[in-house]
Amino acid sequence: MEIAVTVLSIAVQFFAAILALRIAITVASWRLAWLPMALSVLLMGIRRSFSLYNKLAFERAIDIGAETIALTISALMWSV
Repeated sequence: MEIAVTVLSIAVQFFAAILALRIAITVASWRLAWLPMALSVLLMGIRRSFSLYNKLAFERAIDIGAETIALTISALMWSV
């Protein structure tokens, strides 16, 4: 269950980053506002990928509560 939530969270996070980057590139007047948001979402997805790697490679526990909150944040950012 925790791996599925983490994988889903990572996928949604990267998709939200791609959408934010697309907005940053196409909307010239808001580029300075969207670019830092896109980069922060991308970095959050990378950090989450490290968590998944640690779980799969080293059998370390994943905090399901934190990953569920991260999934919710990713979904909310995707909806923007």
